[in-house]
Amino acid sequence: MKTKLFLQIFVAGVLLSGTTFAQHPLPQPRYNHATAVTDTMAYFFGGLVDTSVHTGLKGYVEMCNDIIRLNLLDNTFDKPEQVNPPSPRYGSTINVVIDEEGHPCLVAWGGIGNDPNNYQRDLQVMDVNTITWTNKTSSVTGPLPSNVAFHASATENNIIYYYGGQQKYESGGQVWTFMSSDLFSYDVVANTFEYILVSNGQKRKKAGLVVKDNKAYCLGGYKENGEKTNEVYTADLSSPNPAWTLIQPQPGETVPTPFLGNDIVGDYSDPLNVIDDVMVLLKTESDVNLYEFDLSEHQWGVHSIEWTSSDPGISDGIGSRYF
Repeated sequence: MKTKLFLQIFVAGVLLSGTTFAQHPLPQPRYNHATAVTDTMAYFFGGLVDTSVHTGLKGYVEMCNDIIRLNLLDNTFDKPEQVNPPSPRYGSTINVVIDEEGHPCLVAWGGIGNDPNNYQRDLQVMDVNTITWTNKTSSVTGPLPSNVAFHASATENNIIYYYGGQQKYESGGQVWTFMSSDLFSYDVVANTFEYILVSNGQKRKKAGLVVKDNKAYCLGGYKENGEKTNEVYTADLSSPNPAWTLIQPQPGETVPTPFLGNDIVGDYSDPLNVIDDVMVLLKTESDVNLYEFDLSEHQWGVHSIEWTSSDPGISDGIGSRYF
């Protein structure tokens, strides 16, 4: 089965279906941006851009708040003009849902603003047709999550779920950062947050999150001690007392090296990236293989993929493979 995969480490790597590649001009290389995908379009928001190519200042980065689109039908980039865009930020998330008027929209949450201690707490919604942003923070109901960055997000049944991340605590002029294990849901139609109490919370940042059939899966990320992990936890959100449970590898199972959420190239939360009803795919920097995690069997599998320098577009970090 030929399936589209999309790697969130943009522009460092993008997997596209077919034998065509993204057309120039390519956007500036960036990192710590937010990514969301629909059936026909990939969206990138904010992040940090290396401007040394233009400024001549080595290592100089610029925080941005632009929207970049990659049309998945003809593999072309564009950067549309925005109306009332949020402030520049990195480490945020964006998710595609349908708003109260039945229109597709992007929901942006969290991130870090113009200095390392400026953690964001505004809820921004963009109409994907008009590219117009609306700040819904003041009208939201329910418990508004704390200022957060590098959290994980996923969608199911038009509900967005947010998990973990890095938060800040400020007191007496001092600022501390700490990892969170909070799980929230957000309903864009009702404009309501809900805190979901899940016991045995695992504090994570830059993890991956998948929600399928009301079951949440937390994959990889950084643990509270700073170590990167390849652990997978699951929680049944339909239970009256949900709890995170570690999924232990099975005997003889090949597991990936520790990974981050942006190593995940396909998950059930995004209809475009579904390989079948039960799969999560990831590719780590330190491993040439493509791994799959079966959400029904709770087991890792592995695909060996050969990447060659003769692939068109490899100098741009863009290539494709069927498997």
